[in-house]
Amino acid sequence: MKRDNVTFADPELQEKVKELIDRGEGKTIEFKYSLKSCSSKIKWLRDIIAFANGNGGTLIIGVNDENGAVVGIKDDLAKHNGNIAKFEDEITNEISNAVYPVPEYSFIRAVVEGKNVLVISMEQNDGKCYAAYQHGDVPVFYIRRGATTRVADHNEVQELVRLKSIPQVLPEQKSSFDGYRFSQE
Repeated sequence: MKRDNVTFADPELQEKVKELIDRGEGKTIEFKYSLKSCSSKIKWLRDIIAFANGNGGTLIIGVNDENGAVVGIKDDLAKHNGNIAKFEDEITNEISNAVYPVPEYSFIRAVVEGKNVLVISMEQNDGKCYAAYQHGDVPVFYIRRGATTRVADHNEVQELVRLKSIPQVLPEQKSSFDGYRFSQE
């Protein structure tokens, strides 16, 4: 099976991942120690939704969100017998089952400080508003404010819809990984 959304990080891309980790969490960067350690799926899916509703962003799994230490994704991979592709499949399925519409994203596999980390790079998505449908048919929209993801209130949802419906004439916001070709390997 060919995958077009997975990159094995080349040395230059690995350095970019290290730079993002050194920069720390912010409006477009979020760390997760482990998806396994999240008390619920929505804790990391809400970041995916908020990045998709904003200017894109980068979720780095395998980095302690308290102190920025690289811990790796060994615990997440244990469930999949060490198979990172199976872990990516689980993430893809969870995004597809919980987020509507499904946003565009790429996986980047990197080794930082001798430990595997997995990056989910979300591109800026104009024209669509993304939501989780947690309890039946009621959409929950998430937005990013600084380094925090939160539920959008009624006024913020209206503003999000308004902004997404206006053709963008401003320079396009670039992903942290712009200029890198994501290949099938």
